Amino acid sequence: TAEQAVNLLGTSPPFESLSHDVLQRIAALGRSVRYRAGETIYEINTPADDIYVVIEGEVEHALDPGLAVATQLVKVVGPGSIFGWAAVFRESPSPSPAPRTRLAKTVSLRDAEILAIDAKALLGVLAECPTGTLEQVMSRFASLEPRMYGFAGSAQIGGDVVPAPFAASTP
Repeated sequence: TAEQAVNLLGTSPPFESLSHDVLQRIAALGRSVRYRAGETIYEINTPADDIYVVIEGEVEHALDPGLAVATQLVKVVGPGSIFGWAAVFRESPSPSPAPRTRLAKTVSLRDAEILAIDAKALLGVLAECPTGTLEQVMSRFASLEPRMYGFAGSAQIGGDVVPAPFAASTP
């Protein structure tokens, strides 16, 4: 139900401090998708359009060792966990922005229900929130990577030093 999705989002970083109204708007963006045990949710290098929240079941998230320099390449996530974060990070700067692609393969380990949320629509909702909300949520997304997969160093992006758990591609 919609209220179940709101409650789940409210307990899931990076959304846990958002108002009930904003959580309702985010939940309304989502669509519930069911996966059978062993079914692939997405593959490495496929387009990253949605983020996912596990409603029920378990999902294996396996980073590509050629792209990731994380200390833990495989993680099993369950209810309330968010995966597919690549979708929320902005594309590379113009003149030729590159679309985001997946850095991992995800497979449902058991029958699972997943809430898929369109990342562009999510960013639009967050941009309409009070000043600082979008930045706060994006900061929390960025902090999820080193917490879940291990810290691999830092990189300078736009003047800020940020965690760099993934290898940067060279132009």
